[in-house]
Amino acid sequence: MLIRRKQLETMADSQDEEYYVRLKAFFRTNISEQTADFDDPTLLEWIRIGVRKARAYKIHTNEGVTKFVALVLLVGREFDQEPAVNRYLKSPDLDPDLKVHVLSEMVSRNLRA
Repeated sequence: MLIRRKQLETMADSQDEEYYVRLKAFFRTNISEQTADFDDPTLLEWIRIGVRKARAYKIHTNEGVTKFVALVLLVGREFDQEPAVNRYLKSPDLDPDLKVHVLSEMVSRNLRA
C-alpha cells in the first residue's frame, strides 16, 4: 500500500481539526466566561492560531499547547509579540513547555490580583 504525501497531509489536517474541537470543548467548559463572547467559528480560529504559534515556539506537549492557547484567549492573539514576552519565549535557555508553564502561572496570578 502506497500512501501519498497529499493523503498524509489530509490525515494530519483531520487530526488537527479534531484536536481543535477538543480544545474548544475544554475552553468552553473551563473558561466559559472568557470564551462566551466568541462564536464557535471564531473560537476555533483563535485556537488554530494559538496552536500554530505554540508549535512555532517548539511547545509540543498537550499541557504546554493548552496553556499557550489559553494565554492567546485570555491575553490576546498577539500577546507573544510584546517584546519581553517574545524574548522570553525565544530564549534557548529553558525548555519551551516549561517557559509557557511559568508564563501562564505569572498571568494567572496577575489576573487573580
